[in-house]
Amino acid sequence: MTHRSDYIRTLEIFLNYQKVNGMHLIRLSDFMEDFHSIFLGNADAEEILLEMQSLDLIKQDNECDHIFGDDGMLLLDKGYSLLKSHKNMELGSDIADGLETLKTKIAGRPDRGHKNAYILTLAEISKTYKTDCFTATISLCGKMLEIY
Repeated sequence: MTHRSDYIRTLEIFLNYQKVNGMHLIRLSDFMEDFHSIFLGNADAEEILLEMQSLDLIKQDNECDHIFGDDGMLLLDKGYSLLKSHKNMELGSDIADGLETLKTKIAGRPDRGHKNAYILTLAEISKTYKTDCFTATISLCGKMLEIY
């Protein structure tokens, strides 16, 4: 599936909200408000939503009454994968490239006692970031600042 910008912009709405019960779920009225603010005046907006639902990227969930007292919009696994792959291409490569550049710069400098530790920690930061373990990524960044 291609990374259609209208699909990506719609999926990015889910990034503005906290997960609910481990799911990317938004109150339907909040989702529609954000959606319409993005696609204001776009005659094809409703068609975009229908296409995305038919492709199993998102789903209107009518069984959210116990959570919101209202319907919700659910980000499905396929939509999450598309969003994640887009974000990895957009952000992940910049961060990963930056970490690789930093490791190369450190490797090219004289060793002052911590060179290998820096390089190994940067490799761990890269690994945890790529696997979406952001708590571990932040902790390792803190390690870099405090210890080295």
